[in-house]
Order: sequence, then C-alpha cells, then structure tokens
Amino acid sequence: MTTRARVLFVDDDERILRSLTLLFRSRYDVTSTVDAQEALEKLRHGQFHVLVSDQRMPAMTGVELLREAREIAPDTVRMLLTGYSDLAAIVGSINEGEIFRFINKPWDVGNLQATLQQAVEIACTTSAPKADGIIDITEKTLARLAVLDTEGGLHRLLLQGSYDASQLRHYTSVKQLLEGLQHAPPAVLVTDVTTAEGDISDLVKGLKREHPEMLTLVVTAFQDAKLLTELINEAQVYRVLPRTASATLLRSAVEAAFTRHALLQRLPSLTRRYTVDTPSRTANAGISAQLGGYLQRLRARQNSLA
Repeated sequence: MTTRARVLFVDDDERILRSLTLLFRSRYDVTSTVDAQEALEKLRHGQFHVLVSDQRMPAMTGVELLREAREIAPDTVRMLLTGYSDLAAIVGSINEGEIFRFINKPWDVGNLQATLQQAVEIACTTSAPKADGIIDITEKTLARLAVLDTEGGLHRLLLQGSYDASQLRHYTSVKQLLEGLQHAPPAVLVTDVTTAEGDISDLVKGLKREHPEMLTLVVTAFQDAKLLTELINEAQVYRVLPRTASATLLRSAVEAAFTRHALLQRLPSLTRRYTVDTPSRTANAGISAQLGGYLQRLRARQNSLA
C-alpha cells in the first residue's frame, strides 16, 4: 500500500478547517489545527509534505508560523491563505516564509486542488537542507551579480554595499540585459519592478521560467497587492525590498540570494521548488515582445549546439 502524502492545515476558523479536510482527506493524510503553536509541535515531531496556513490568526500570524516552519521543517512546502488586501502578509511571506504559493480567499476549489497537488509532488521529490550557511560562495559566483537600473540609484546602492565594478554587471535597459543573458545568466538579479520602460514584471516572470536557478530581488513601492501576489506565484522572487532600502539591507538580501544560488548549484533538483504558475496577464506588451525575441534567439542557439 502506497503511503499517502501528509498535509497540515492551520486556521483559527474551524469551519474552514472542516471544509479543507472534507475537500482533501480522500487524497491525502490530512491533519488540521486551530493553534499555530500546536502546528509547530507537529512539525517538530512528524513529517509533513505541505503546510497550508491562514494569515490572520490571534496568537501567531501565518507569516510568523511559516518563518518558524522553514527553520524546523525545511522540506515542508509552505503555502499561505489570505486576502489581496494584506500587503504585509504578502511581503512577509516572500521575505520571511519563502513560500511556494499565496492562495487568495475565497479560493477557487479547482485551483487550490491543482496547487496543492503540485506542492505535494515537489515535496515528495526534493529535499531542502536545513543549513544554507554551510555553502561556500566563490568569487566566481560573486561576480555574477546583475542590476537592471535605468536611473542609477540601485547601482550606486550596490556599490555602497561594498561590491566593486568587477562583481557587478550594470544594465541600463531591458534590451541590454537580455543581450547579456545570451552569454550567461547571473546568479542574482536586482531590479525595480517599474523602470523607465514601465512595468517589467513580465520580464521577471519569464526569466524565472527560463532560468529557475537565477534569484531575483525586486524593489518596489509596496502599493500593488495583486502584483506582489503575482511575483510570488508567477515569478518566485526571492526577496522584495522597499525603494527606501539601505545599502546594508540590500547587501544582506544579496548575500542570502548568493547562498541560496550556491545551494541550487549543488542540488539542482531544488529548482523544482521554484516552479512558477503560467502568467495570468500581460502587463507590458513591449517588454513581453522583447522577452519573446530573447527566448527565440536562445532556442535557436540551443538548437545549433545540439
């Protein structure tokens, strides 16, 4: 008899837990609790493939739970349930919880079933080590830091953070970045989600689909909750930072991204944990056209080398 995948649901509303249990108990081994601390204890003493948590709970938020769960049970794939309006939850789920998907309430049953099935499959076929810090970051990796910055502010901030020109590729347009990517994608890309060319979220999404090992740090004004949700589900951005971020904060995020990239290089199967959804919309037709041209050239080059 095949062992069923184990899924843990956490929500302070027992009605929601009953609904989720009824929906999934025929397919998975379902455990549920209204208590976030109890959920952490369950994670400490048992293996769960997927953890699905509500955000707004009285004693501990979903983001706080997922942050602790990441340390206790890194193999467990994490998902957060909440509404579009909860900007703090969205940002926290990226930066602290490193979640796989953000599910909006009220959820679409078909979408939730498909997303949970995908999360279970990934959890069953990949394993995330507890300590990223044991990974050595080489000078070669450090030299693969790229910034897309049309106005120069991010570039200057990175230089203030002790990176020198030899460690940093500075691109001033999407066209220039895509030309650079033809040779080798960077380990880490830093960009504002809005540049002089407009909304470039289509670019961020497309590059993640093509280069899952590349980690992107996005700077934004934190005003568009829908866009931030897309950056999780459709782009798996590694960190989201405010436009007022200091050089110290930016450097800390970059170093964390380098460490994770080194881990992905050592364990390529982990890139499955960065699987993204198909984009739900086109935000900028011009950017999408440039991305499409890049992908065509890349395919032609790959075919010529085959």
